[in-house]
Amino acid sequence: MTVISETTAKGVLPVVLVTAAALFAQGHQLPGGGFIAGVLTVVGFALVYIVFSIDYVESVLPGDLSSSPDGFDHAIEGRDTSVMSLGLVVAIAGGLVSVLLGLPFLTQAFVKLHLPLYGEYELASAVGFDLGVYLVVIGGLMAALSAEGEQ
Repeated sequence: MTVISETTAKGVLPVVLVTAAALFAQGHQLPGGGFIAGVLTVVGFALVYIVFSIDYVESVLPGDLSSSPDGFDHAIEGRDTSVMSLGLVVAIAGGLVSVLLGLPFLTQAFVKLHLPLYGEYELASAVGFDLGVYLVVIGGLMAALSAEGEQ
């Protein structure tokens, strides 16, 4: 790869991640906030993967990257499966909060927060569900990306 592509990838990744965070923050009150933020996050990592290789992506992402006993490196798939599992637990827990309060599953409530420099922000209870969707999408797409990259 060229210096231009490496520099561009390193500069674009933070912009993509900030955009994904903004989509998540605004989208939890609209359909698809967690999903589109997860897809955009994986697109940023895919760009880095294409430009630098899987070794660089492994060095950036947290998690145990030791090889498995069977001689194959399943560290990324294991980490991604854990992220997907955590996402499912968070999404289900986000829906069950309303059940514990005696309301139907995934019933929404809103709280208005006053944040410094941002102003008034309306936080929906669906943010827990969207966070779960975000994690499931990241785990699934990163697993697919790493499986494709091994071939």
